[in-house]
Amino acid sequence: MNQLALVLIFSTKSANLQFKHKTELTNMKRLFNYTLVCAAAGLAFLSACGEDDPIKPKPTLTLNSAAGYTSADVKSENGTKLKFGIVATAPSGEKLKQFTVKIATNGGIAAPLKDTTLNASSLNYDWTLTVNGSINDKITLTFIATLGNGETDSKAVTVTVIAPVENLSESAGQEVNNMIGPNAGAYNLVAGIQMRSDSSEARKDIKDMTTTSTSNTYTFSQSWTSGNGSKFVKVTAADYTAITTNQQLVDLWNAKSASAAATVTNIAKGDIILVKSGQNVVFPYFLVNVTDVVLTTGNNNDKYVFSYKGL
Repeated sequence: MNQLALVLIFSTKSANLQFKHKTELTNMKRLFNYTLVCAAAGLAFLSACGEDDPIKPKPTLTLNSAAGYTSADVKSENGTKLKFGIVATAPSGEKLKQFTVKIATNGGIAAPLKDTTLNASSLNYDWTLTVNGSINDKITLTFIATLGNGETDSKAVTVTVIAPVENLSESAGQEVNNMIGPNAGAYNLVAGIQMRSDSSEARKDIKDMTTTSTSNTYTFSQSWTSGNGSKFVKVTAADYTAITTNQQLVDLWNAKSASAAATVTNIAKGDIILVKSGQNVVFPYFLVNVTDVVLTTGNNNDKYVFSYKGL
């Protein structure tokens, strides 16, 4: 190989090496610059998050649990006065802006019962509720303390309304007849009287379900419904014997109500049927003992004979 060729080869390799070196330097600079940009963006993001989400101080609210005060869920009769002791405190540098009491019945929408504007570092306040509701109502009270920055703390107490404990009375020898027969086919448990087909539906707690479509075959329904939305559920003979007070009857309803329905079928002698009347009365609970089911042929004179307990 001559000298000229060697010079050309060396010059070409040298140029290639220089180009490669410059390219690598350029790529390194680009990577370094990109890394700096990403780091700056990350710091800016973290800084922005810190500015947008400051931790706000909150108030504290407690209920006085000393003797004479109510601080937890309770069962109470109508007319009972329940005293609540509210103790609220604002953190250093903050002020309590508002104190609110809200009330809701049976899971309904909470409505303000008391709403007081404040400008204080603490609150120590006694408040009294006079219980007023239907038997078995659940009244939920929510006590709320609010700071000037909008932060809150709250406590809730549920009051279950119960009846004054009384012994149940029992009525025996009652009857509900075939609805399409000649005798009264419904019954008012509240008043303890039979109801005919032309009587007010709103007072029919028990109503035989026999209809004219079965009259040609004289088929007795052996089923009950009502004219007012009463609910029925079968329980046991032991329940009928054991239940002697109104509160025991309410407790039995609370235990069985999930299975209650607008009708009860296949009624037979010996059945015990728990009933919640659809009438708007203070105590709507009854326990019925079916002592006989009289079936006739060739007519519609069938009937149920029963005893029942209630107030």
